[in-house]
Amino acid sequence: MAYSVDDTIAAISSAQGRAARGLIRICGPRAWEIFRQLRALPDGDHAVSAPFPDSPPDGPRAWRDVDLFAGELGSFPCHVLYWPEGRSYTGDQTIEIHTWAAPVLLAAVLESAFRAGARPAERGEFTLRAFRAGRIDLPQAEAILGVIEADTKSEMETALRQFSGRSFAPLYAARDKLLDLSAELELGFDFADEDLPFLDATRLRESLADCIAILDELAQAIRTDSRTDDSFLVVLAGAPNAGKSSLFNAMSNGASAIVSNTPGTTRDFLESECQEDGVVFRLTDTAGYDDAAFDDAVDQTAKRHLQDLLK
Repeated sequence: MAYSVDDTIAAISSAQGRAARGLIRICGPRAWEIFRQLRALPDGDHAVSAPFPDSPPDGPRAWRDVDLFAGELGSFPCHVLYWPEGRSYTGDQTIEIHTWAAPVLLAAVLESAFRAGARPAERGEFTLRAFRAGRIDLPQAEAILGVIEADTKSEMETALRQFSGRSFAPLYAARDKLLDLSAELELGFDFADEDLPFLDATRLRESLADCIAILDELAQAIRTDSRTDDSFLVVLAGAPNAGKSSLFNAMSNGASAIVSNTPGTTRDFLESECQEDGVVFRLTDTAGYDDAAFDDAVDQTAKRHLQDLLK
């Protein structure tokens, strides 16, 4: 999909559902102009509320108790935050409207912004603009998605560490070291006929070995962090009536598995998502494994399924 940085975009930037506060962000060269239209009454007059300038300020500003109009819903109060071009998260002129998080109200305001000339922001487009403006780098852009999608404390910590730059500090250190080595090598090539001390082979090998060690350590850290992206699979397997279903119910904080003293009660496989000490895992309750008992088609299917899980 093609993105135009010349467009003014708008979107609801708060979480879905009812809450104390909702947020609509308008971003782009016409953000101020579009916001001014949201304050216009049907007869062309402007809302009477907190003092509000006709032209955009030179620096960031905030206003409280500003009246906006949302079509047939009429007027409503909001707080407004403004950033001029070059001072916002995206680098563009930006307006944020903070008001009640009623879904109907937010949708009406957003629709009014679209009618005034904004287009719907694509998924991740605010972050894309921040990246293109140099406000964040690519690892930080990826970290923002990690923060949004984090389900556990460990996933959130990993994403925040990446956003702060701590995760990729070794990468930047290796890059700087390689750039310095490249500069010294080029200098040596340019003045090869001069009797001057430049980078020798021994120091070059040592410096490259240091860079390799840094990158190996970073790669290992990334592999470790990536394991938090997907939950682990924990399979409860054993003989019939060994207590697998009771353990499953206890660990999943529920009573979804039928427990009975009769062997073979569990015929289907149950799965529940669990979390312990910030680690998410998928817990699976299985049918009891007994070679002597696998004598019908259902038992044979359960046996094959169990063997697949245990591979």
